[in-house]
Amino acid sequence: MKMELKNVVNPTALMARDSLSTLADMRRNMKAVAFVIGLLVVLAEQTPAQTNESVSSATVTNAIPPGTLVTKLGMVYQKYYIERADPGGLTISFVPDGGGLGMERVPLSVLPDDWQRRYGYDPEKGAKFDLEMKIAVAQLREDMIAEENAYREKRAQEEAAEEAAAQATNAPAITNAPSVTNTNQPAPPAPTGGY
Repeated sequence: MKMELKNVVNPTALMARDSLSTLADMRRNMKAVAFVIGLLVVLAEQTPAQTNESVSSATVTNAIPPGTLVTKLGMVYQKYYIERADPGGLTISFVPDGGGLGMERVPLSVLPDDWQRRYGYDPEKGAKFDLEMKIAVAQLREDMIAEENAYREKRAQEEAAEEAAAQATNAPAITNAPSVTNTNQPAPPAPTGGY
């Protein structure tokens, strides 16, 4: 009795392919973590210290309850918490009107004047910081796209080489999809009866 082995998957090839994709994923993740850590270090060096200035009763009105931030544009943030401060703005978490949790970066230019003084707002430094952040994010995006394209090209070359090697040995190419073979057998009968 002769057994035919079709579409046999080589476990060593699968392990090698999986380890390559895992290493690429790990490398991408490490780059992203390093980038974020670098940004945090830069932000920590540039962030002005928060002060605990006491607010006089003359500046507090009955119309604005405590724990509410109102911008010059009229945006209202209830129960806010300042997550991060940078030269261009504040990142805050807050409770939206419908409930839940919201997070937003509010530019210092739209905050009230006392807030701008508290966080040492300088329009030039804020604009420069925002531009640097946009450039850094665009560069990171370009790097990630280039890395992904290089990985896909390398993977396509590896698959072409595997397929060429399989054709050279008259063996079927390794695929992840199960193959459908013609067995020349009729389909099984339909089930009878009800549920």
